[in-house]
Formats: sequence, C-alpha cells, structure tokens
Amino acid sequence: MKATALLLALPALALSAEPPVKSPDPRIRIELVAEAPDIVTPTGLGVDSKGRLLVIESHTHFRPKDYEGPERDRVLMFTPQKKGQAKRSIFYEGLNMGMDTCVGPDDWVYLAERSRILRAKDSTGDGKADLVEDVISMDTTGTYPHNGLSGLCFDLKGNLVFGLGENLGHAYTMIGRDGHKIEGAKGIGGGVFRCSAEGNQLEQIARGFWNPFGVCVDSWGRIFAVDNDPGHSPPCRLLHVVQNGDYGYRYKHGRTGIHPFIAWNGELLGTLPMVYGTGEAPCEVIHFNSPTFPKKYRGRLLVTSWGDHRVESYILKPNGASVAATMEPLIQGGDSFRPVGLAMAPDGNLYVSDWGSSSYNLNNKGRLWRIHPTRDFKAPTLKEPDYLKPSQKQFAALSAGQLPQGKTFSEIALTSPDPFIRHAALSNLPKKHISRELHAHVTHYSETRNIQSGKLTLVDLIKKEPAILFEFLRWTAEDGIQANRPVIEGILNSGQIDYRNFRAALACLDSLDGRNNPDRFNEKYARSLLQSETTPETLRANILRYFPDNHAAIDDRKLAEWITAKNPKLQREAIWKSRTHLTESTKLSLRKLALDAKAPLPLRLDATTALGNSESPDTGTLVEILKLKNPQLQAEALRSLVGAHHDIDTAAKLNTIDSASARRVMGKPFNADYPDQMDTRAWLKRIDSLPGQADAETGRRIFFHSRIATCSKCHQINERGTRVGPDLTRIGHGITRERLLESILQPNKEVSPYMRPWVIRTRDGKNHVGIAMRRGGNSEAYLGIDGKEFHINKLTIVTKQELHTSMMPPGLAHTLTLSELRDLLAYLMQKR
Repeated sequence: MKATALLLALPALALSAEPPVKSPDPRIRIELVAEAPDIVTPTGLGVDSKGRLLVIESHTHFRPKDYEGPERDRVLMFTPQKKGQAKRSIFYEGLNMGMDTCVGPDDWVYLAERSRILRAKDSTGDGKADLVEDVISMDTTGTYPHNGLSGLCFDLKGNLVFGLGENLGHAYTMIGRDGHKIEGAKGIGGGVFRCSAEGNQLEQIARGFWNPFGVCVDSWGRIFAVDNDPGHSPPCRLLHVVQNGDYGYRYKHGRTGIHPFIAWNGELLGTLPMVYGTGEAPCEVIHFNSPTFPKKYRGRLLVTSWGDHRVESYILKPNGASVAATMEPLIQGGDSFRPVGLAMAPDGNLYVSDWGSSSYNLNNKGRLWRIHPTRDFKAPTLKEPDYLKPSQKQFAALSAGQLPQGKTFSEIALTSPDPFIRHAALSNLPKKHISRELHAHVTHYSETRNIQSGKLTLVDLIKKEPAILFEFLRWTAEDGIQANRPVIEGILNSGQIDYRNFRAALACLDSLDGRNNPDRFNEKYARSLLQSETTPETLRANILRYFPDNHAAIDDRKLAEWITAKNPKLQREAIWKSRTHLTESTKLSLRKLALDAKAPLPLRLDATTALGNSESPDTGTLVEILKLKNPQLQAEALRSLVGAHHDIDTAAKLNTIDSASARRVMGKPFNADYPDQMDTRAWLKRIDSLPGQADAETGRRIFFHSRIATCSKCHQINERGTRVGPDLTRIGHGITRERLLESILQPNKEVSPYMRPWVIRTRDGKNHVGIAMRRGGNSEAYLGIDGKEFHINKLTIVTKQELHTSMMPPGLAHTLTLSELRDLLAYLMQKR
C-alpha cells in the first residue's frame, strides 16, 4: 500500500472527547453500580447465588511508592439494592497480586493470586469470609504481577479449571491440595489446568499459551480461553481448548512471537489454531446464556478487551471439529473504560469490572457496571447446536484410539484438513524416543514407500525428506538433545537445505546454546559466514536471505558480484537484497543480467523488477529492455517505469507501444471501463474472459513490486515483505478467489479489530498512525505503516482514535491491469 494514502486523510479526522460507555444495540443498557472511591483498580469479578457481586480490588499491582491504599488486595462485596447503587462491604482482605475470582459450589469464592489459588466462604451469613483454605499453590521465582495463575471457572462436573501465564520463563512447581505436583520447566510457557473443587487430582489440560487470563466452560463442556499479549505478532487469541492441546507458544523461543518453532495460529504440525483474533488485552471470557437478553445473544462468548475498551461478543459457527467466529461489540467505551472481569448474575444480568484508566499502575480509579436489556425478552431455552454431535463424535472416537477403516493415525495426522482431527490422531502416536510429530512423518514416509523398519536410519531419513528434517530439528530444540548437534551442524553448513530448514537448524542451535533473545537476528553467526570466502554458495544464499534487508554489513560490491554468480539461488537472493542496496555497482550487475540473453529468464525478470525499485529508476536500461522481443521482459520493464521521469526519447518509445501498461506509464487512462468496486463477480467475469492463463510467478513480482501494487510494503509472504497487515503466506488455504478479490476491492468491508489503525496525537502536535501492539506499562507500542514498531509515552498523548477502516487503501485494483490482477490472485491463492 502507499504510505501516504492514510496520512492524507488525517486532517479530516475528528479527534473528539471521550464517548460514553454504551452498546450499539439500543435494547442493551449499561448503568453504573459503583465507582471510585468505593472501588478502585478492580480485577476479577464473580456473582454468588444471592446475586451479590464479589470483586477483587487491587492494591499491589505495580504499586507506586507514594500509594496510600491498603497493603494487600481485598475482595469487596456489592449487594444490589432496589433503588440506587449497590451496598458495599469487605468480604475478604489479604491477597497479593489478586487476579481473578469466581463463585463455585456452595458459594465458595475462589480467588487467584499470582502464585496461589485459595477459596473463602461466609458460613455465618454476615457477608464476611470466615473459612479460608488453599486450593493450589505454586513455588516459583517468578514475581511479575500478572503472568501467573488466573482464569478461574468450573466445568460441568464441578472441577476447577484455570490458566497459568508464561511466568517470564521461570520454572515452577504447582502443588495440589492432595500433594500432587506438576513441574513446569524453565522457558515452557503458559498452560490450562484442572483439579477438583477442593484442589485434588491436579492435571494439565493444554499448553502453548502466553497469558490465558480468561477461561470458561460452555453449556456443553467445551473449554474456551482468551490468550493475552502476542508481542510482535498480533492478534491476541480466542482459543478452543481441548485435552492435550498445544497452542504453539514457548517462552524459551522469545517474546516477539516470531520464531520457526512458535505457532500462533496452528502453523506447525501438532499445534491448534485460534477461533478468532480478539481485541487487545483480553482479560475474561464467559459463555453467555442469559434468558432475559434478546435471543440472538444466547450461546455467544463474551470477552472483555482492556486495550480496546469494549466488551466483545462472538457468534460461533461450526468449523470441522471446532468452531470459527465473528465478532460484534456488545459494549464500547472511551479510553478510560478498561473492562477486566465479567460475570452473569442469577437473574441473567451482566456485570463488568472497569480498571477506570489506561494507567498500568494503581490509579485510584475504577468502576463497576451492570449490563442489562431494556426489558425481559424471555429468550427460549438454549439447545445444543446440531453440529456439535457429529464433530464431537469423530473427535472423541479418534482421541479414544478408534481408527476409520483403511486409515492410519500417521496418515490422518499429516493429511486431514481439520487441525483438531489431526491433533486427535497425533495423540495416539507414541512419544518415547522422538516427538509425536516426527514419529508421524517417519511412519508415514515408511508406509507410503514400503520401507521396512530399520532399513533406513533417522539420519538417512532427515537427509532425504525436508518435512522429517524440520520435525527432527524441532524435537531436538524442544527436548534439548545435545547429541544431535554434530548432525545438525553438518547439515546446516552444507547449505543443501531449503530456507525453512535453514532457519529451523539455526534456531535449533540457538536453543541448544541457550542463546539470549533466540527470536532475534543472530548477527554473530550470520555475519562471519556471509563474509567468509569459504562459505558454500548455497549456504551463503540462505545467510543472505536471513540478513535484514537494509543491514549495514551487506556489501553492495559483493552483491554486485553475486548477482552474476553461477548459483541461481545466490543470484536470486542478491537480486532481492539489491532492492535496498541500489548503487552504481549493483545497478551495473542488474543491467548486465537483465540484458543477458543466455541468462535464465526468471532471474532476468527479477533483475528488471529490482532496477525499478529506486526513486529514480534506471530508465535507460529499462527502455533497452523494452526493445527486446520477449513480452515478459517488456511487461516487467513497463511496470518498473511507472512513476519514473521520462525524457523525450523514453516518451517516444513508450508512445509506440499500444498497451494498457504503456498508457499507465505515460499517465494516460487505462482502466476507465473497470466494473464498480462493489461488484466482485463482474470483476471476476472480466478477469476470466482474458485470453491465456494466469501466471503466478508474474503475480509474485507484482506483489513485491515497489512501483505498482506495493503489497509487500504492508504484508509478508514466506518472511519477505513488511509485516504491518496480516501475513499472507497461507492465505490460499482458507479463502475463495472471490472472497480474496473482494478484500482487495473493498478493504474496509471487514476489518479485523486487531488490524484497525489508531491515530494518536501527542503534545508536540504530531500525529502517529499504527496498529496497536501493546498498551500496558507506561508507554504504548504500535506497528507503524513502515512496518517498524514505535512507542509513545502515555503522558504525552493528547487524543487517540481508532479508525474503523483498513490501512490498505481502496482503489488498489485500479492501479493494475486486469491481467496483472489475475496474476496477483493466482500467486496469493497458491497453497504454500
């Protein structure tokens, strides 16, 4: 996208005062129950059988030195009154870093501190807890306030289900009341757990979370969680949690969320995808089954988004053995509305706790709200969705080890289109000496090639099959198997592997070495290999790709040499890097390659594209290419001439070419007869009526072109490009061609909440535009339109506004010829 497109709209923005807290549905009201000083910095919220509200009031979360409140957190009880605000009392005090609460059987009030779960009960009826006992304790050196225990809820059997955050990678020992222990290794990441209501029979349900602040169980026993803080990889996640599920995150692989062995949306075998990307900082999720609200709200999941100051409602729909979702805001407020806890009362009304400020530290602000319908809508009884039974049956059968006839667990684990079915099949494979994922690949490889067990060693197999190699590397890193190091170093240094496995091998060695920040560029390793004269060219090609495009260690003279090297892989990478290192030497090499009739055509085309990457393209060489008789080279040269300065000779040559591309270069109309932007089918009809076939390789060059389309200025594919908008590597797996084209034609039709840009105005009068990354602490982090993260001190913010539009400008399709648009679609629809 063009970076200026959004900025041009800034003067027209209305940066107004904070809006009221309300619902977009006029049938839903929100009213204040309590506010500071009666309640300050509230976190978890629960409601007992009598409709009394139990809310944790924090006094220990990043406590300022001059804070005058109580030394410990306390649990306040608010008893609704017939008229006016609720009556306030203190139910319990003495918590340290209290995170969450829920009311369990017999009105026991369960409370999660950072490293302990306890329960308290009022057995005398005076509104104060007189019975207190530990349920779960956790021994750890981790002390950060809110990445410990949280997410309390109960399943249909009366068991307590709860979450644990990434604990900043500290090891931990979790201890149940019966003495049963779970040991969490250093760097393991967060999880979801279960125990009896008394704290016995402690078990881990799932792993791979960052911070599952909110967990709930729906009316049919399904567990859902919201996972907070994805670092550099938004969005936060709404997850369907299943037994032994792996949701992809390991703290030991870094906090950016970008690493070969981290999956955020089920990208790796054995990991499970999100249901939906939530708003920033989701703190609670509940299954909403109120009979008094309008019918459409029954069965939805409700989520509090602290960062986007709203309560979100998710409409679930079947998606194989799991669900997908769409989101509608239930309640939206301004910057000071910071919802945390959420609970439904016995009368069907909702209550939400509100931190009251964007300040991360204790702030002496806070509110408690009641959400209720304008009248009792008497919604019908919620029935189990029809789709649940067959999908659950299939999932349960596989999980129990029942195979469909003629299938094997390995085959299903590798080939099923449903990640939850793959997970169920994978869980049946043994995990003795290698990981289940590696076992699946090895077994399936042997089955399909009729190889007897023992015929080929594992080392033989990893050299023959890239997928087996990747899982071998992941298993080695996960289990820290130092004995595999010589094999990995030999494979890595040979250079005879694809880039995915190169990255995995390097990440594996990082893990074995215990390298700090393993998700960051390893300059020490890469720089020496790039500059060494003895590095094999295939390895150098991978190293060159691994380098950040604009890194100072990249020598343009060496690039010029490699552009005309004999190794096509090295040539391709050198051409790519030359886009950000266009000097006289690299331009000369690109020119030589582009005009070399004996050179491979794909490389000549890439060189032609690179020549147009600067603000002042090499028009002389591009016009020479136009004189060649190859139509692909001519088309690529015309694309690289868009927006360039044209002297008399160049203009004369262009005027002799009768094509839409040439007219575009000269600034003449070439798209006047295009269909209406809203008529996707008309566009498809025009595209499909073109002669010839779509060319995905041309589409690739268009995607990464700097003169037209400019998709890669905001998107990545296979780690190339800039990640501002969604990564499009696997977009072809889950979208139709029509839907993809519609998203290009109408980018504002459906914008995911986590991809909406914010406009922030600071005291110095500057406007900043970016996608919200993190809004905790004393500063807010955003991803700018250049793909770089920037931070803003909260104290300097004057106004900020969320735009309900995409950062991708409308009209992109009008900058392309129809043939180019067809090629771009073909490239995006490839299954990678």
